[in-house]
Amino acid sequence: MSGKEVSFGGRTWRLLGGIPKDVLEMLEREPPTEPPPSGDVPPEDEGRRLRVPKDWRHLEGLRVDVDGNPLTLTVGQYANGRLALQAFTMLGEMECTVTVNIPEWPVGPKQLLVPRQGLPARIVGYLVATNVVRSTGEVVPSGYVQRYAEKWELV
Repeated sequence: MSGKEVSFGGRTWRLLGGIPKDVLEMLEREPPTEPPPSGDVPPEDEGRRLRVPKDWRHLEGLRVDVDGNPLTLTVGQYANGRLALQAFTMLGEMECTVTVNIPEWPVGPKQLLVPRQGLPARIVGYLVATNVVRSTGEVVPSGYVQRYAEKWELV
């Protein structure tokens, strides 16, 4: 079996036909590097690492049970800097983003916007039952939908 061999990650890989010559030359000059171990951030990404605010830390890694499905919550960030809440399955697959980002609607540092239906609404129902969030009573429109999301506040 012929092909170009490239070593990285402690293993040697045989690249078979169909790989453009310029790609092979690039691999010789700059072999791929292994990703950092889980939890480590490469130095060039250190400034971009999300620092979860103190008020949101209790949500990071929180396990919730929705309709018999265990989910783990994690705090992320939208491009405009607002915090996002995401739910992952026990296999590490993203189930949904619990929050929505409506930039023209103001939210405080301990507030989040959640769609009023679907899985995100059921997750918030669990968070209300466990005294993690409480409703502000404010309903948020988006586009043509007058009651799209509801504003919640961390307890």
